Amino acid sequence: MKSNPDPVILKWIRELETVRLDCASPGEMREGLKAGFNSFEFLYANTMKAKADLQDAIMIGANTTTTDSVEGVEQIADAFKELGLGNRMKAVVRLAVDDSNSRSPFSLKYGATDSEWSPILKALDQHKIPFAGLSFHVGSASANPDAFRKAIRLCREFQQETKRQVPMVDIGGGFLPDATSFAQNAATIRHEIERWGHEEPFSPTRWIAEPGRFFSAPLQSLTCPILFKKSSEDRVRYILDESIYGQFSSIVFDHARPPFKVYRSYHMKKEITEPTHKKAYFFGRTCDSLDLIAIQDNAPEYNVGDELVFPWMGAYTSASATTFNGFALPRKVYSEGDKLTPAFENLNPDPTVTYPIETKSSVSLSLQHSLSYRLS
Repeated sequence: MKSNPDPVILKWIRELETVRLDCASPGEMREGLKAGFNSFEFLYANTMKAKADLQDAIMIGANTTTTDSVEGVEQIADAFKELGLGNRMKAVVRLAVDDSNSRSPFSLKYGATDSEWSPILKALDQHKIPFAGLSFHVGSASANPDAFRKAIRLCREFQQETKRQVPMVDIGGGFLPDATSFAQNAATIRHEIERWGHEEPFSPTRWIAEPGRFFSAPLQSLTCPILFKKSSEDRVRYILDESIYGQFSSIVFDHARPPFKVYRSYHMKKEITEPTHKKAYFFGRTCDSLDLIAIQDNAPEYNVGDELVFPWMGAYTSASATTFNGFALPRKVYSEGDKLTPAFENLNPDPTVTYPIETKSSVSLSLQHSLSYRLS
């Protein structure tokens, strides 16, 4: 839901068995209802929300939420009291875990530390709010399997120290969709789950995850033409029919480094690869001088109308795109299979390409930029 709330994708996800929705707000829940989900299939996974939003979610019918503080527990109790209702919501306690190796860490904002575990459980008992289990998030785009190992072992420590059985564990999301890193993380997670079951008298009977990025990233590709070209002796500036305020908001907010290929206009048959001595600057179409999408060394000579194709643009792109400066959102083209998506043998970023915003951490045949969705 968070990574890409497109209604067609949501309806496709709904057709999968055992899939429920992790929601950040009542607004996302309503979109889920439109896609065919039931209210009891929502996990309100936002530990710090407005009381009004919590009450809205209660009236929608959500019955499980996350919390990571005594204040959060008291908010649940107060919300039901003000509505004149008896509590009918369960609480999942979110733990603070080591997410230092992720592209987007969360623990500065979310998660209960070990000194907060007992007070939270005491508050839940006091307000007669059922304890539904634990959750954690090792950070978005984490390629370090050890982060999951440490986090699952921390959940075991919670059970041992609090003497409270943990019926369910939500292992979070941020899974990279490439096969290698996913397989490594999956092997580590499965090993720790089996180890817990073998070594403890009680282990969680239910394990869930939040694979939004994993599902949505490969479902969408982006095509945008070059709108304008300005050349000088050692560099060329290209204006693309998109921006960091639109589909490339992922560069800013998700630290994305999207690979791309460039094709001659109209036919999409010939990729442009012949290098030159010039450096190419790919700017977005807005009036913001910081709207710089990528820089390419020894770039080929491109022309107005040539089309840049970006694969795997489904996660945290459309979800945060805006119409800043009055530019419309892209036209969407839906297809089944790979008919409109060019082959990308290597999804790793081109070493000649750099991205201006550094942190620590199909395709349409028209000249209009478009999004394509692959639904199978």
